[in-house]
Amino acid sequence: MSTLVAYFSRAGQNYGNGGVINLRKGNTEVLAEAIAADLGADLFKIDTVEPYPEDYYATTDQAKRELRENARPAIQGPLPNMEGVDCIVLGYGLPQLVGHRAHGRQDLPRLMRSYGRYHRPSLHQ
Repeated sequence: MSTLVAYFSRAGQNYGNGGVINLRKGNTEVLAEAIAADLGADLFKIDTVEPYPEDYYATTDQAKRELRENARPAIQGPLPNMEGVDCIVLGYGLPQLVGHRAHGRQDLPRLMRSYGRYHRPSLHQ
């Protein structure tokens, strides 16, 4: 059984410890790497074609707008090779996207199901 850890993470400006802080690496990315190492799984970082703004507040404004408009930002390709993958662990951080799942990552489970693969949502912060 082969496993893929796919994740959406935000480095740079994030909210933490009562204010905006700068992270070299997003929290979800740190967790995804640890889980992939533990499971011997491949990693796939989900990035949107149009990156989110560097500014934390501009990012949360954009995420709120996407939520209202039911937007689905395109995912950067290429998608991972799914041959032989039986299980997908999907990670995404909630706080940086105003308490909602990142819209850019919502299409990945649909794509994975089209391959007939099982995905296990996890890694919420």
